[in-house]
Amino acid sequence: MYESALNLYLQVGARQGTANAYLGLGRTALAEGSGAEAVQWTQRAIDIHASNQSRYDVALDCQTLAEAYKVIDRPEDAIEALRRSILLYAEIDLIDWANSVRTSLGNLLEELGRVEESLNVYGEAVSAQPEAAWLRRNYAEGLTKSQRLAEAAEQLDRAEELQPDAPYLALRRAELAQAQGDRTQAAAWASEALRRQPDWDEAQALLAWATSLDDEAAAHDG
Repeated sequence: MYESALNLYLQVGARQGTANAYLGLGRTALAEGSGAEAVQWTQRAIDIHASNQSRYDVALDCQTLAEAYKVIDRPEDAIEALRRSILLYAEIDLIDWANSVRTSLGNLLEELGRVEESLNVYGEAVSAQPEAAWLRRNYAEGLTKSQRLAEAAEQLDRAEELQPDAPYLALRRAELAQAQGDRTQAAAWASEALRRQPDWDEAQALLAWATSLDDEAAAHDG
């Protein structure tokens, strides 16, 4: 489909259509697991969109480019593409979009073991959009993993003010309690997470951890 469209757009000199066809081919290649081909097609789309000074399109293209770079194990290039996407979205005041990409960047940095960089990115997202409870919950998760527990608690307190009934709030509270070694609070919050979202594997695992000593004590008494 995209090949036919590309040929037509090239014949009539429709640059925007050509760029969109390149991007479509890039996404198709990515879906098929061909990262190198996806990079080539997507970069062609970026070149045209950049020459047209379409920052939105380039920002969108860069997200696809980052995914393609991850497939071929070029994480530094993926990071660069994501940072470019964030910058462009911010320039045109698409803060929601920029923060969505920041979350992807933070996750990638965490996967690479670059925890402090990851936390900095999550912190930037919260600063850019302080009323977004989901960003504070994400930030708290990273802080908990890094044993910055007081800061994690502060973020969760603020997230609770903004969105008190969110299932992930209860889950993050349970994770924080686990990091603090507080089985009672971990059990309470894991149970609350399951009430808000039944059959949640992560919450069930936390509840199992929190109640494991009770099970051992009961077995010993028996």
